[in-house]
Amino acid sequence: MRQAADTNTDNPARWTADTGGVPAAMAGAAKTVSATYKYQYNNFVPIGPHAAIADVKKDSAVIYAQGQQLTSQAPAVSAITGIPQQNIRMIWFEGSSSYGGGQQLQAVEEAASISQKIGKPVRLQWMRWDQHGWDSYGPSHMYDVKAGVDANGKIVAIDWTSYGQAGTTIDTHLELLGTATWPAVLPNGGPNPSDSAVYVVPQRRVLAKTQPLYQGALKISALRAPNAPQSYFASEQIVDELAYAAKMDPIAFRRQNIDPTTTLGSRWLSVLDAATIAAGWKPKVAASNLQKGDVVTGRGFGFGTFASSQVGVIADIEVNKKTGKIVVKHATVAQNNGITVNLEGVTTQMSGALIQGLSRALYEQATWNKDRVTSLDWVSYPILRFKDAPTVTLVNVHPGTYTTVKPGDTLSGIASRYNTSVAALREYNGQAAEKLRPGAVLIVRR
Repeated sequence: MRQAADTNTDNPARWTADTGGVPAAMAGAAKTVSATYKYQYNNFVPIGPHAAIADVKKDSAVIYAQGQQLTSQAPAVSAITGIPQQNIRMIWFEGSSSYGGGQQLQAVEEAASISQKIGKPVRLQWMRWDQHGWDSYGPSHMYDVKAGVDANGKIVAIDWTSYGQAGTTIDTHLELLGTATWPAVLPNGGPNPSDSAVYVVPQRRVLAKTQPLYQGALKISALRAPNAPQSYFASEQIVDELAYAAKMDPIAFRRQNIDPTTTLGSRWLSVLDAATIAAGWKPKVAASNLQKGDVVTGRGFGFGTFASSQVGVIADIEVNKKTGKIVVKHATVAQNNGITVNLEGVTTQMSGALIQGLSRALYEQATWNKDRVTSLDWVSYPILRFKDAPTVTLVNVHPGTYTTVKPGDTLSGIASRYNTSVAALREYNGQAAEKLRPGAVLIVRR
C-alpha cells in the first residue's frame, strides 16, 4: 500500500491537517510510541441474496423490489427500458437489507432488462456466490502513526500517515451494457483518523495518501457507519499504546485527555463513566498481571461514533494463545445519542451495531487471487456465529453523573449520598428508580 500510494501521480500525497508544531512537540515528549494499523476489506453480504420481480410491458412496468429508496430505482429502470418514469410502479417487499447500499438496484435492473427482452414477467434471484462475488466492499485502510505524551500523561502530538481508497464504485449491470464507465480521474480517498474528535491533541498533522485502484478496481460503498470502524480502530489503538507507555490505566488516561468543559467532551465522558460503572471497571495498567495457560481472559475499552452519537464499549474477551482465536464473552455498551424518543429502537440499534461490528473486526475479510474473488460463501467469508456471540449490557445515557445500585441501597440513601432529591432521581430514571436492582445504573446528576 505504501509503494502504490507513494507512486500515485494522479493523487499526490496531501496534508489534511497540520497545526505546524508536530516535530518540536514530538521532540519534547516524555514518551513516544509508533505503530501501523490495518483494517481489511469487508463485504456487504446480506444474509439473503438480492432478488427482484419485473413485469415490463410496451409502455409500462411493475417492479417488486427491496431497498432503502425505491424512488431512486424507478428512474434507473426508466433509463434502461425507455419507459417513462411515471409509468413504472415500484412495489416494496421486505428483504434482508444490505446495510447501506450494496447491489440492490442491480438486481432490479437485471430483472427489468430480461423481462423487456423476452416479453414476460421475470423473477430474478441472485445466488450466494453472485452476492459475494459481485459485492461492494467497505474499504480497507492503513495508518502509520507516531504519538507522544508528556511526563503527566497528557497527549502533546500525534503524527499520522493515512493510506486509503476513494469511494470508487460502479453499477456492474450498466457497465456490462456499456452505459457506465469508471470516471477518468480517481478521486482522493481514505478516512481521516478520529483522535481529535475525542481527545485534546495540541499538535497534530495528517498526511493522506490515495490508492490508485482503477480499471478493474475493487468497488467500495457506504457500509454501515462509513469509514468510522477504520478510523476509530486506529485512533483508539494508539491511545491504548500511549496509556501503556505512560504507565496509566487506559480509562484514567482517556479521562484526563478529554476536555470536560465542552459539550462534546461531556458527552464522551458520560459514556466513559456509564460503561465503566456498569461493567465494574477496576483500574490498572494494561498487561500488569499477565496470565499463564493457553486460554487467557482480559478486557478493554474503546470509543466510537457516527451520526453525532457517542459510544463507549467495554469488551470482556477470551483468547486462545495456541489458535489465536478471540471470543468476546460479554460487552457493555454505553451510548449518548441525545434525547431518546424510542428506547426500544435505540437499544436494538446498539446491540445490532455491536454484533455486526464484532463480526467485521474479528471474522470478516474479503479475499481474491489475480483472477477473481475467492470469498464466495459463508465458509470462505465467515461471520460471527451464535455460539460465539457475547452477552450484552446496554446503557443509554445523557451527560451527567451515574452510580451503580448496591445491595441495600434506597432512593433516599442514594439521594443523600449525591446531594440530590428522591424526586430528581425519579425524574431522571423513570421505572428504574421505582424498582431498584443491584447492578443497575442510575443517573444521579445531569
